[in-house]
Amino acid sequence: MTGGEAGGPARPLLGFKGDGSGMYRLAIYGKGGIGKSTTTCNLAAALAGRGHTVMQIGCDPKSDSTALHPGGTQVPTVLDRMRAGGTPTLDEVVRRADDGVLCVEAGGPIPGVGCAGRGIIAAFDLLAQLNAFDVYKPDYVLYDVLGDVVCGGFAMPLRGEYSDAAMVVTSGEMMSLYAAGNIMHALADFQKRGYAPPALSPTCATWRTRTPRSPASARRRVPVCVLASPARA
Repeated sequence: MTGGEAGGPARPLLGFKGDGSGMYRLAIYGKGGIGKSTTTCNLAAALAGRGHTVMQIGCDPKSDSTALHPGGTQVPTVLDRMRAGGTPTLDEVVRRADDGVLCVEAGGPIPGVGCAGRGIIAAFDLLAQLNAFDVYKPDYVLYDVLGDVVCGGFAMPLRGEYSDAAMVVTSGEMMSLYAAGNIMHALADFQKRGYAPPALSPTCATWRTRTPRSPASARRRVPVCVLASPARA
């Protein structure tokens, strides 16, 4: 997968180096039903098929992000295990599918009680406490995030400490574009504050931004990622 500025040299898309130089984390957003989970599953399976260790983390209360990997069966969610009491273990919340992908589902609150966004924060905190990344040492971490509402919890993967880049999956439909617009507004605001990752794009549209890994005075151009699919009839 390559792309480049008009008239410029081709470059790898999505930062996929595949050279063992370190973990790469990608947050994939989009309106519910637009195909982001299918996109994420296909990407995860393709990377795993090339010998990489891939962890896919579903950040949707429906908890069906990873269902395509284990043959349509749902993975026990982090929040369900936390509600059961006791001390959760990694074996209880991380499942390795037949295609090799490490599957995690954040889960959501009991209907009518609690906040789904807060549930994502709690799930991330638990994975950090259990040192999931240190134990499994994934080459790639893919966050599959519901993008209809970009509240604080659902926006967590946009922050630089959780992801290296963001991708938006959309179509030409009004509600899909509306959700994509909200996501990009949130990302732009985070980048202005200096704690969001760059986004990547086959079209290489660019923003000027300050990144947390650069000196305060340094600014660079980064591409914006939007994957578009045809509007459905």
